[in-house]
Amino acid sequence: MVYGHPVRREGLWLSVLGPLRAWRDAEEINLGAPQQRTLLAVLLVRCGDPVMMREIIDVLWPENPPSTVTNVVQRYISQLRRLLPPDTLMRSAGGYFLDLGPDSVDLMEFRGRVAEAAAIEHRDPARATDVLVDALRLWRAPVAANVDSAIRFAPMFVELDNELVTVALQTTRLALGLGRAGQLLPVLHAAAAAAPLNERLQAAIMQVLAATGCAAEALARFAAFRSRLSDELGVEPGPQLMAVHRAILDGAPLESGAAAEADPQPAARPGIRLAQLPADLPTFAGRSGAIERLSSFLRGHGDGSASARIVAVSGLGGIGKTTLAVHCGHLLDADFPGGQLYVNMRGFDPSGACVKPQDALRSFLTALGVSERDQPQDLDAQVALYRSMIAGRQIIVVIDNVRDSQHARPLLPGTPGCAAIVTSRDALTGLIVAEGALPVVLNLLSRAEAEVMLEQRLGARRVATEPGAVDEIIAYCVGVPLALAIFSARAATHPQFALGQLSAELAEASHRLDSFGRTDGDNDLRAVFSWSYDLLGDSSARLFRLLAIHPGPAFGATTAASLMAVDTRTGAELLGELGRANLLIEYEPGRFRMHDLVRAYSAELLVSGEPEDERRTATRRLLDHYLHGSLAATAHLDSHRRLDSAALEPPVAGVTVERFADFETALNWFAKERPTLLMVLDQAVAFHADTHVWYLAWAMDSFVRRHDFWRDWEATQLCALAAAQRLGDVWMQAWSSLVLGHIYYESEWNVSGEGEHYLLEAVALFAAAGDRLHQAHAHRNLAAQLGDFGRPAEERRQNEAALSLYLELERDSPGSVPPDYIASVHEALKIWEQGLPYALKSVKYLDGAGNHREAGAWNILAHIHVGLHNWTECVAAAERSFTLYQAIGNEYLAGVALHQVAIVLVPAGRPVEARAMLERAVQIFRRIGHQRAESAQELLDSTGTQQTTESETDSPVSGVR
Repeated sequence: MVYGHPVRREGLWLSVLGPLRAWRDAEEINLGAPQQRTLLAVLLVRCGDPVMMREIIDVLWPENPPSTVTNVVQRYISQLRRLLPPDTLMRSAGGYFLDLGPDSVDLMEFRGRVAEAAAIEHRDPARATDVLVDALRLWRAPVAANVDSAIRFAPMFVELDNELVTVALQTTRLALGLGRAGQLLPVLHAAAAAAPLNERLQAAIMQVLAATGCAAEALARFAAFRSRLSDELGVEPGPQLMAVHRAILDGAPLESGAAAEADPQPAARPGIRLAQLPADLPTFAGRSGAIERLSSFLRGHGDGSASARIVAVSGLGGIGKTTLAVHCGHLLDADFPGGQLYVNMRGFDPSGACVKPQDALRSFLTALGVSERDQPQDLDAQVALYRSMIAGRQIIVVIDNVRDSQHARPLLPGTPGCAAIVTSRDALTGLIVAEGALPVVLNLLSRAEAEVMLEQRLGARRVATEPGAVDEIIAYCVGVPLALAIFSARAATHPQFALGQLSAELAEASHRLDSFGRTDGDNDLRAVFSWSYDLLGDSSARLFRLLAIHPGPAFGATTAASLMAVDTRTGAELLGELGRANLLIEYEPGRFRMHDLVRAYSAELLVSGEPEDERRTATRRLLDHYLHGSLAATAHLDSHRRLDSAALEPPVAGVTVERFADFETALNWFAKERPTLLMVLDQAVAFHADTHVWYLAWAMDSFVRRHDFWRDWEATQLCALAAAQRLGDVWMQAWSSLVLGHIYYESEWNVSGEGEHYLLEAVALFAAAGDRLHQAHAHRNLAAQLGDFGRPAEERRQNEAALSLYLELERDSPGSVPPDYIASVHEALKIWEQGLPYALKSVKYLDGAGNHREAGAWNILAHIHVGLHNWTECVAAAERSFTLYQAIGNEYLAGVALHQVAIVLVPAGRPVEARAMLERAVQIFRRIGHQRAESAQELLDSTGTQQTTESETDSPVSGVR
């Protein structure tokens, strides 16, 4: 079976481990409307067990089901019964179930194989590993990948995706222990597609890559994953993944199965008290009423109440919720001897990337001493284990910056003795109503509290010397702690300025900003921001305005330079000035973020302070900056990729294009900038910059393909295709269709017919554009798909079409088609004699390239010699392919080059050459832990008795590849 594609069987076959699909006698069944398909998916996930009507309704209509919902479900049931065999979809008390066996449903076959492996694991781990790998090959993508994405978050689907992760890690543990890592990468990549932020899966993939001699790729994967965690969740990798990374860097041996089985070191040590709260603010001031109310409530946690005590702290951004929660957590330290847990859920992060409850629970469980191996994947199971671990331990949990009540609920302790402080800009009504949380709403600081805050930050003497100025400052800052902090930072760093001077500037700013037309307290907060803004130099003030154009979560000096049309050094200096003014946050050296309130203010200034033509020019520079930077980076990732960029204009004046020293720096840039690049693509669409849209998608292709960001790849190419259609560029449409054909065919959530549809489009569009070379490529790709889908006649027709075009091009323009392309199609069609000259020419053409393509050309030549029964030449070509693959570090393909040819040498009566090849192939496969070792060894053992002559094999390469 080809990994990643649906299995087809005689009779009925239903597949839910990936896109929902169904066949009857190898003919695909149309499953009807989307909700009807979803209902079938629900029944398949629970195959054999009844699904109650209430649960069906909750999954199909998460909100606002129609009044006739029961009739609608029954109609879908009737239509599904027409598609399925009689007595298959059965009614039970209050619900329905499918009466099918493992010969009809991929999920049931999967579970049967997992059970079989469990039964034999102790006595035959090698066989158990093979069974598990076969089971995982049934799993082609996230469960029911083609149903509505919102519905796929229903617990039944999420739990089944987590089941994949668990089995994949179990398989990794077994295979690594046996030294057979090579066969695992496809199934691990599939599991990672279903759980892209699971660190144990990433650690397992890195360890398998290292075990198969691909340490550089393992390190590159770590860099990309680390950036993804930082950009999307704002967290660093956990200790297990970091330990695997360090071991690979150091070249140290990794324990067999360590990534999948156990943490490199204990997650927590006995005797170490939990103390995760950030440091208390030494200048904390005010909020005495809120502190008293909150502390009194939480100190009553041992009064015999039946549940944990919860406080819900809410208020606007910048009002001091986090500061209060952390301060109270420290004040209550003695009341909670079990320690403190803390997480920032980033519910209102400007990037829009919240921390998921599953990830927060994982960090909590690790802190509580639960190894990664022992942590369940299912959210409900995580919650249950977490609450069990803290029960009776008198722990206080601070859950900071949640988006809403639901975001916090899985992290709440469940038993008396523990307590939680939850903060949010949301009112958290759900926690107050359902969980009995104490509401603490933070309002503006009182005048007295604001004065104390100024005293804490500026010193009591300085504040006391200018009481009038202090009154004015407090009035202009309207009791917003963030505004007071910004003011205090400026005043503290310039003690030579009288507070009266600073107050006068605030007053001027307030009058000058009346044009914003606000009458609420935000008006004076803007005054504080504008005061900081007005103290900037002209250039840094302009950069502050222009940064509102930037759509992404973070930026650096080259981006600032392009926005401003200045050099990189100046861009860095301007960002530094904004950072010192507390208008930007330098979260890592050279990388900056902007507080969302400050960003909103910047956006208002952009409109009022920059003419429209200047805004458009700066936007064009920003688009050029990211487009040409992406093109420069992809040139390092895939140096062989070439594109006729005649339609692409050079960067406009003032753009600073990123430069990359090597592959690693280019890869890291893509990993760090991926969220921004996706937003820039959307910005280009809105800007009607269709040429930028298409070329940016083309430039991102290498990175998203390399790291299996299938959703990003699909989204960017769909944007590119739409842009090409708007441009009316047939060739661009053809290229995007060609890529989409590959995506829908190869991706882990292949949608039936989509890959074939786009490739047929590509064939037609390339023909219309007069590009016969790429038309031939599209025919070859389509042939590969049709072959995998069991349609050999159509496969042959597409290969013949490709060959016809290649030969036609060669006649019209000799040398225009790389000879290895032509040789490969001859080999696929088994046209040995005609293909031989091209194969010979291709190895000469690629001589000295020292890459996979040269090694592959020798391999094609070897197989053509097999077809011609030129055994001596076949052996020589296979040996050359073997040598080249070894030289570039691909041991697996080196072994395959020998093994494939040895398979046909044995029945051809050439046992001596076959034995020499097989001995080396077995050695390689065993060293990398690949399953081919067994079949190669069996063939090697038989070479002493095989004496079949050449004439007894009339199709020597049939079935070899």
